[in-house]
Amino acid sequence: MLLNLWATWCPPCVYELPALDRLQQRFGDKNFVVVAVSVDQNPELARKMFSDRLALSHLQFYFEPPERLARTFPMDVLPSNFILDREGRAIGMLRSYVDWDGPAADEFVERLLAGTLPPLN
Repeated sequence: MLLNLWATWCPPCVYELPALDRLQQRFGDKNFVVVAVSVDQNPELARKMFSDRLALSHLQFYFEPPERLARTFPMDVLPSNFILDREGRAIGMLRSYVDWDGPAADEFVERLLAGTLPPLN
């Protein structure tokens, strides 16, 4: 699982979401899921950005107050992407914007699914 934390006021976050939608489209049938969670104070604004402006069709909308997420995940940089294993344990973190449309992203996910990815720290 790739857990993405984003906010409407974060330009790199908004820019990254369509690429995450395409990543989910490419790998969603391979036991891989992208979970994008808004940390906005106003969930309705985030929902409108997610569905109306960006028209994401392969991701589901999730919202969680930042104070609850901060108990488990570092919230000092957005976007933040966490890699979770099948048991839900965080095994890696990618801080800031990631180009999820590039060939390196596909190779990363393929290696993650194959279990050949070295630990991320």
